[in-house]
Amino acid sequence: MHGSTRPVLISRVPVLDAFCDLFDLSPRVQWREALRIQALPLIPERITLIDPPLWQKTEAAFARGNPSDAEHWTAAALIMLDLWLWLGFETTAWAKSPFAALVQLTQALEHPALRVAHCLRDIMMGNEFRLQDLDAMIHSPKPEYERLFQEAFRVDSPTKKGKIK
Repeated sequence: MHGSTRPVLISRVPVLDAFCDLFDLSPRVQWREALRIQALPLIPERITLIDPPLWQKTEAAFARGNPSDAEHWTAAALIMLDLWLWLGFETTAWAKSPFAALVQLTQALEHPALRVAHCLRDIMMGNEFRLQDLDAMIHSPKPEYERLFQEAFRVDSPTKKGKIK
C-alpha cells in the first residue's frame, strides 16, 4: 500500500495546548484543530498595539487635549510597549522611539496607568529615585492604584503587604 490511511496529526502549537489545558477542552485533538483554524488566524488583527494608526490616533487625542479614558489606558500600554522595544532591541535609542511625542504629551498627567508606565520608563532610563514612587503607588490605599496592581500585576492589596504573586 502506497499511502497511509491514518490521519495526519496536527503539529504541536504550544499556545493551543495552553488553551486546551486552561479550559480543560476535550477531545484535545479536535479542539486544537478547531482553535488552529478558527482562532489563530484572527490573532494578528486583534493585536492593536502594533498598529501605527492607533499610535497616531492616541497621540492626536492627547495633542488636542481631549483623550478618553480608553486613550489614557492605550497610551500607558504604548509606553510599556516602548519599554519592551527598548529592552529587546535598542538600549541607546530613546530619542528614536516612535512614542517619544506621546511620552512628552502624557508625562505630567495623573492617570494611574500613565503614572505607573512613566515611572517604569524612568526607572529603565536609570532614574533610581523613581523606585520610591513605584513603591508608593504599589502600596497606595487609593482604589484606582489598588485595582490596577491587583488586576494587571497580580499584587495583593496594601493591607496584605503588597506581595507579588
